[in-house]
Amino acid sequence: MVETCSDGELLKRIANRDRTAMEVLYDRYERLLYSFARKAVPDDFVAEEIVQDVFIKVWGAAHTYDERQAKLTTWLLTIARRTAIDHARKRQKLIHSSTNDEVLQILPDDTKQPYEWTEVLALRQTIQDALNELPGDQKLLIERIYLQGLSQREMAELLQLPIGTVKSRIRLGLAKLKDKLTATGWEVTP
Repeated sequence: MVETCSDGELLKRIANRDRTAMEVLYDRYERLLYSFARKAVPDDFVAEEIVQDVFIKVWGAAHTYDERQAKLTTWLLTIARRTAIDHARKRQKLIHSSTNDEVLQILPDDTKQPYEWTEVLALRQTIQDALNELPGDQKLLIERIYLQGLSQREMAELLQLPIGTVKSRIRLGLAKLKDKLTATGWEVTP
């Protein structure tokens, strides 16, 4: 029974792509990692992202874990610490980027009338709903690449997928997203 496996055995199973073992590992350590991430960042959403990223990294690097070198909790918390640092750097880079045109377009515009803000909020909610309807891998790729600034190559390495597969899933996800937005009455331009 996978639930009774030692941490080392779980990591061996995860290295062999055992999803059940990954679920057991998640159940065992998600709270610890979230608590750690929450102390590192003041935002619940970012803390959840860090935890998700840690488990993505574990999925891709389980074969590198050596229980003779460190306890699993130490290994996981090290990954979480590095991931939190990476998130902080990316946020700083986004804030201080000299090409923040996209970010500036999202920032509130004091000249908008209340009815325009209603449209902006409705569009934001529609986009979020459409994203939530995408298959998990497509949603993850679109969020990480377009909202968090990771590159396609970084995601390919994290997920241990060929770059062509990542590009294909993004293209499919964006097409589905466009269809969903168009179906709800929003005009989507390329």
